[in-house]
Amino acid sequence: MPLSIFTPRNIVLRGWQVAAASQPDWWAPLEAPLPAGGAETPALPKKPPKAKPPAAPTPQIDLFGGALPGAAVDPEVHWIDALQASPAYTAQKALAARVAPADPDVRSLLEALAARGGKLSKTALAQRLGMPAMRISGFVNAAKRVLNVDQAAVLVLDETAGTVELNRELLGRQFRVTLR
Repeated sequence: MPLSIFTPRNIVLRGWQVAAASQPDWWAPLEAPLPAGGAETPALPKKPPKAKPPAAPTPQIDLFGGALPGAAVDPEVHWIDALQASPAYTAQKALAARVAPADPDVRSLLEALAARGGKLSKTALAQRLGMPAMRISGFVNAAKRVLNVDQAAVLVLDETAGTVELNRELLGRQFRVTLR
């Protein structure tokens, strides 16, 4: 049976660990970016499109956890390898020195944000990363020191709205990598 123990901030009892807040992925809506032209209504095609063969079924995620067994990994994640191999990324990590998060942690952050269209609530991000919600702001701020070249808004933490947002287009320009 679950048990909660409330302690003053930043105090962890010996033998206990801080639990990440549990919030289902579907709690925060997936926001698709608007087209570059603004909020205009796209023109209807003049000819009906040709019938496409049915797409392969996408695996359903488990309501209470991660992907179900046998689920495919997102094929679009290879851009993180290119990012972490870039000279600009290496230079940014050197500038951030001790504060810079480890590469696997940055990878987990980028994968979590990319999987949800580049934007997540702090609570949902903490859950996806398996860390306590009270530590997510510090972690994101440390990642910003690596990813925000010259304070460009690649990674944005909005404390008022409680969201974290990744601008992949700007990330590609800042680090001179193709993010496809």
